[in-house]
Amino acid sequence: MKSVGGEFLRFLIVCLAVSMIGCSGSQATGGSSNGTGTIQVSGVPQDPSTTSSQGETAQPPGSNTPEISTNLPTPGASTPAPQTPQLPAGAASGTQETPVTPPAGVGRSAQTDVLLFTGNGAWGEEVKSLKDILAKNGATYKEVNSSQLDAMPVDEIAKFGAMCFPGGSSHTQAGSLTAETHARLREAVQQRGVNYVGFCAGAIIAQSPAPAPGKDVTHGVGVVVGPVMAYYRPREGGAKVMATLTFPDGSTNDVLWYGGPITKTPGGFVVAKYPDGNPAISEVWSGKGFSVLSAVHPAATQATLNSLGLKSSDGVHLDLAWKLINAAIRQQPLPAF
Repeated sequence: MKSVGGEFLRFLIVCLAVSMIGCSGSQATGGSSNGTGTIQVSGVPQDPSTTSSQGETAQPPGSNTPEISTNLPTPGASTPAPQTPQLPAGAASGTQETPVTPPAGVGRSAQTDVLLFTGNGAWGEEVKSLKDILAKNGATYKEVNSSQLDAMPVDEIAKFGAMCFPGGSSHTQAGSLTAETHARLREAVQQRGVNYVGFCAGAIIAQSPAPAPGKDVTHGVGVVVGPVMAYYRPREGGAKVMATLTFPDGSTNDVLWYGGPITKTPGGFVVAKYPDGNPAISEVWSGKGFSVLSAVHPAATQATLNSLGLKSSDGVHLDLAWKLINAAIRQQPLPAF
C-alpha cells in the first residue's frame, strides 16, 4: 500500500508540473512581459517603444498588460463601412463649414483696372450700375463691346487688371464673340494673369470643359476649366427671387437671383451659399488669373428691384458687388467656406 501511495503522489506532482508549463507557454504567446521590458507577442520579441503598422503605440516599457483594441465589432454585427475622408478646408463642394482664406496672388500692375463688357447680351441696367460702382470707388475702366473685343489683341487685353462680364444672356454674350476671341480671353486669364469677374450670365460663360487642341470651347468662353454649370432652381419657384445668401461669418444678405447657376468650380472656394447650401458665389484660380463668379446680382439697384416687383428684407448690396470686383482686380480672395 505504501509503494502504491508513493507512486500516486509522484503521478500527481508530474501532472501539476505539466499543467504549469502549459499555462506559462499560453501566457507568453498571448503577450506577457519577459522581465526585460520587452513584450512577447506570438513568440516574437517586440520593442515597446515602436509603433505598430496600424499607427497604435505599443505598451511602454515595464507594462505587463498588453494593449487591447476597444474598436472590435460586436459579434454578429456587420463590419462598419469605412469613413469618407474629409475634404480640404474650403473645397468647392461647400460642405466644409470652417471659414478659410484661399491663397492670394502676387498682384499685377495694370494700365486700367477693369475691362467692362458692354457688348451683345449684356444687361443694360446692370452695366449702368457697375459703371457707377466702379466710379464711386475710384476704379478705372473701359467699356468694350463685342466687335471691339473681337479686334483686341491679347497684349491689349493683358493691360487690364480684370475683365468684368455682367448679367444678361449668356448665349448671346458668348455667341457675339469669335472662337479666336474666346481663345485670347483664355490666354489672357490663364497665361497672362488677367483676372475675371462675372455676374449671372458672366459667370455661366466663364466655365467650360477644356477645348480639344485647335478647337473652340463647346460652351461660353471657358476662362475657367470645368463642367458647364448647372441651373439653380429656387424653392420659391419663378424666374426671379430675392435669394438669401449665407456667408462664412454667418451673416446673410438678400440678393437678386435672376436665372443664375450653381457656381460649383473644380478646385475653387465658396464665398456664399444659396438657402439649400449650393454655391452661389465662388472664387477660383485658373492658371495665373483669379476669377470671381457670382450667380446673383449684387449690383441691382433699388430702382431695378422695384421694376421687377421685388422687395429685399435688408436693402440693396452695391457694396458686395464692389467687394467681388475689387477682390478680382487685386487677386485677393475673400473668406470662404
